[in-house]
Amino acid sequence: MPMADPFQPPLRSECPEDTAPQDADEPVDEEPEPEEPPRAREGLPPGYRMRADAHYVEQFVTRRVGEPLELIPVGRIDGPHPTSGNLEPLVRSIARHGILQPLIVRRHEGRYQLIAGSRRLAAAMAAGLEAVPCLIRTGDDTTCRDLAEAANIGHMPAPQAPAPQPLPEGSPLVQAGYPELMEHLGAISACLHLFGERERPVRERVAFGLIRAEVNRAAWLAQALAVLTGSPSPSRVPLDLRSLVRRVAASMEPERQLSGVEVDIRLSAPAPVTGDEALLSVAVSGLVCAMQAVVEQAGGRRVRLGAEPGRPDGGRVVVAPEACVLPDAVAAAFLDPDWTERPGGATASVGVAAAARIAELHGGFLAMHETAAVLTLR
Repeated sequence: MPMADPFQPPLRSECPEDTAPQDADEPVDEEPEPEEPPRAREGLPPGYRMRADAHYVEQFVTRRVGEPLELIPVGRIDGPHPTSGNLEPLVRSIARHGILQPLIVRRHEGRYQLIAGSRRLAAAMAAGLEAVPCLIRTGDDTTCRDLAEAANIGHMPAPQAPAPQPLPEGSPLVQAGYPELMEHLGAISACLHLFGERERPVRERVAFGLIRAEVNRAAWLAQALAVLTGSPSPSRVPLDLRSLVRRVAASMEPERQLSGVEVDIRLSAPAPVTGDEALLSVAVSGLVCAMQAVVEQAGGRRVRLGAEPGRPDGGRVVVAPEACVLPDAVAAAFLDPDWTERPGGATASVGVAAAARIAELHGGFLAMHETAAVLTLR
């Protein structure tokens, strides 16, 4: 025979002893007994209901199953209070929902000593609660300390990894990253050439040209940064500066769509030099980009790019404004790496600084002659 549930109210007899059975068809005029409103319970979620309307605290207390759970006045609980951390979210939660997780205490000299739940106790006091639900445990100091550690293990902050330190400019990892970046940009550029072989509407052709210009600028900017942050060893290969200038001008044709300033090539006699073609291309591209920016700001439309033999040997690359007069202050500051108001911003500054560095690596120098930037190579 199954045992009756002590928390389930007994079923009312269908035929009470003090009344006679009534016919099933006759209505029974009985008013239902008014339900008593649930009593407010300090520190517990409002509206919390269990089977037979018994609160879980009362169930634990009456049945004595498991650990005793009691509502204890906050003034009778002794324990440490948190000295750090923001309690406002917890205070708002407790004021609205009550304490969802009981505190853990033990009896001590007629009062209660807090084992776990200092933040909940402080937040409950801030929320104006007079009593809080507590689990009462017994044990010595070692046992209570173990209980506190076990209860707080989920709230312990995760160990913080040390803050990453910035890599030095000449780090091998940084130097290895630039070739990878340039390889990716080269792959993008190659794919763009495939798309450019098809006829497209004007709008798409303009957008395509802008993408090519941005990819080209990003490629030489990555190479320029690699020069400034590392110690490159330039190769020594015979080359003619005229051919170098033509290739740079062709590669920077999309740049005109960004700046609106064209490049006018001026070539004279052969200008043979011995140097690293890739590095020299970066130097010339940086100078052209920086000069395009200042010419555009001055209202000009053209930059002159020339190559000529040096005296008595070597060669020179000349980058100058065409049909445009630059202010003397602009010409004087063009090679200054600390020029904060430079047209073209950091990109132009990197281009000029890389050009000067590459000239030094080739035994030459970068100088300004009136308004022309001259890259001299030996």
